[in-house]
Amino acid sequence: MSEGTILSDRYRVLRKLGEGGMAEVLLVEDALEGREVALKLLKPGEAASRDYFMHEFRLLSRLPHSNLVEVYDFGTATYAGGSTMGVVAPEPSGEDEGSNPDLRCYYTCEYLRGQDLFEATASLDFEGLYSIVHQVLEALSFIHDRGLVHYDVKPENLNVLTIPAERPGQREQHLVKLVDFGLTGTATTQRGAKIKGTVHYVAPEVAKSLPSDRRADLYSLGITLYYCATRKLPYDGGSAFSIIRKHIERIPVPPTELRADVPEAWAGFILRLIEKEPKDRYASAPEALADLSRRLGKPYQAQTSGRGGPLSPALVGRTEELNQIVDLLPRDPLAESRVVWIEGEEGIGKTRLVRELKVRAQLAGVPFLHASCVREGEQPFVRIIRHAQTLPVGRDLADEFAPALVTLFPGVLEHSAEPFPIRDVEGLRAVIDQAVEFLIRLAQAQPFTLVLEDVRRANEVTVSVLAMFLRAMIGEQARGGDLPCLVILTDRLGQVSAETTALTEGIPEEFQAEISEDLSEVRVLLSAARLLVSVPLFRLGKMGTAELIGSMLGLSDPPPLLAAKIHSAAGGNPLFVEE
Repeated sequence: MSEGTILSDRYRVLRKLGEGGMAEVLLVEDALEGREVALKLLKPGEAASRDYFMHEFRLLSRLPHSNLVEVYDFGTATYAGGSTMGVVAPEPSGEDEGSNPDLRCYYTCEYLRGQDLFEATASLDFEGLYSIVHQVLEALSFIHDRGLVHYDVKPENLNVLTIPAERPGQREQHLVKLVDFGLTGTATTQRGAKIKGTVHYVAPEVAKSLPSDRRADLYSLGITLYYCATRKLPYDGGSAFSIIRKHIERIPVPPTELRADVPEAWAGFILRLIEKEPKDRYASAPEALADLSRRLGKPYQAQTSGRGGPLSPALVGRTEELNQIVDLLPRDPLAESRVVWIEGEEGIGKTRLVRELKVRAQLAGVPFLHASCVREGEQPFVRIIRHAQTLPVGRDLADEFAPALVTLFPGVLEHSAEPFPIRDVEGLRAVIDQAVEFLIRLAQAQPFTLVLEDVRRANEVTVSVLAMFLRAMIGEQARGGDLPCLVILTDRLGQVSAETTALTEGIPEEFQAEISEDLSEVRVLLSAARLLVSVPLFRLGKMGTAELIGSMLGLSDPPPLLAAKIHSAAGGNPLFVEE
């Protein structure tokens, strides 16, 4: 992939970062978000690996932790040998994949600027290694507590960013990220499971297709640390079979015999990790960390959360609402119009629900055009339209409606366009009609989901465009048709457009006031047309609060007294529970 290549009309390739068996990783500039990100792109002809790819993105989107890589967006694209890769939606079936070898999917994640663990430890002392291992074990504890096993812990999957000391006499710091969750799954309880992992690091029970659990990850970590400490692998050979056989049968050479300066405490810790029998290893990552700290004479207190505080909370108590909305996603041109109004008090979890909806929509191949209404700053439709331009027909439509779009939303297009002069209210309404026609034509060509959070904060122009688009959906249905579009709005319970924000520059204030729309009236019309789906969010019960606390503390069963006390103080509001 050459430098400067544009992917999905959004990502400009800066350089290649690496390559694996099924995917290549690129450093790209995200034009929509204005930041550099890593883009993992499935290789041509690797359609059979698509499920692993989607599995990895889905898992990581639900595992927020400071020592795990953060993922952003998922998409499906084609590459025909030119300079542009465009999104293809809806997501194709397996048959389509076989007939179109150029079909590729990708996801974006944070760009990690560090080195792999083997490189990062080339000149690192064992004091610095302790900080790194501490973070790795916290990351493993986090995923293990969720019933998962990574199955591919190795130096290449541990990224270490070295942070220079701020002042003389201070030690440099390290930030570790565990990556590559393509093989991650639940513990196995039956024989005959498929062998997972990399042969140099695979646990004996995994190699023998025996039941395996989190202790398999601890074995792989032990092999990794043996390699980093001695700079030699304990088991090597000319074939995968010979290496696996050594894992199963051969006793490793003690690390101190390969490198005299390896402290006995570290050697004993590593050898305990790589015991042949799972029962002879540490039972868990916290137990391993506690023992290492004891061996090194370091104070240790069991960590039940991510570094620096509680973890990001899981989505709790919203399964029914989530599934209800996912079923409404417009997956094809024959999809029905729907407007979902998510309501609830501040902190009840509206944004968290929208974030999970985004993951579900992207994995289903449904474009997710999402923006928040804020009192100051960029208007929400600026972001919506910019995102729409990354769709196959979006850029051409934006060019066709450019004068109207730049009149209402200055700076929304990359190129300059002459705005319409607004001399009266009718002229403003005509421009709004053009913007609404842009959204209608876009939906007809490419079904999408449009999300506006906190609609009460939208300004007059935003509300007018939104209201006219909703009226268009009603009108289309009255004519016996449907716009294949799902609109999702969030607001506080019982409040519609109760606040005002900055007005649109370049349009006389009195004209904006005269186009004011009442979303409450539009809502009544949507309900009468049976297009409205109301989704109220209520406070969590005691069990929901306990589950939320457990997700933040990394505990499957938080202390009942603690859960009861927090529930009483927070009243079941997720935000108050988190605080």
